[in-house]
Amino acid sequence: MYLITFRPDTRRITSAGVINPTYALTTLPDGAAYSDTLPDGNVMDYLLSESGDFILSKEDNDERDQN
Repeated sequence: MYLITFRPDTRRITSAGVINPTYALTTLPDGAAYSDTLPDGNVMDYLLSESGDFILSKEDNDERDQN
């Protein structure tokens, strides 16, 4: 299980790490979520949708296209 933190206003992921489910909180503050998987690559290139899906940030896609 992974604990993901993100900016609540943009939903951009700021960090992710493994957490032992035994110590997981039942209620998380805004800007935190649990997930069983992580996206490929750098998690900070992704946004976390309200349904828990990972969405590659359009901003990052545009930067890559320009290079």
